[in-house]
Amino acid sequence: MVRTAIPILLAACSGAGSNAAPPPDDPAAATAEAEPAGARSEASALLSDLRQRLAEVRAAAPDQHVETGPVDAAGLSGVHRGVIENALGAPHTCRGEGETPAPAPCEQPDDVFYSFYHLPEGSVGGGPELLLRYDETDRCAQAMWRFTQ
Repeated sequence: MVRTAIPILLAACSGAGSNAAPPPDDPAAATAEAEPAGARSEASALLSDLRQRLAEVRAAAPDQHVETGPVDAAGLSGVHRGVIENALGAPHTCRGEGETPAPAPCEQPDDVFYSFYHLPEGSVGGGPELLLRYDETDRCAQAMWRFTQ
């Protein structure tokens, strides 16, 4: 199956305001220290919503078609990778085994993504994918929705 990505929404996450690297053993505490309370609350609410949407997709019956995205992902701005992965689980990675170019919806080898859709068994297609890009301190630098097909 060949999947292509079509950009449908761009939510810029600029981590420019947080330059401090988080302690490697406690990303949640690092996020709490580096972000104002309002930003933590917004990110927490967004991550809770995204987690719930992913749970719907993951719980889909084999014959169901489910799409639960996109939503505004700007609240992920500056959030540490560990906090996002703790909330949403392990992402799909864009580092394919010898694949050139990277698989859809990937744009760069270090990108990661979450699929917010489930297709019935035997179906061909795609759906909304949340593509995340992190900076050198492992904070969200960009969150982009892509629609694969």
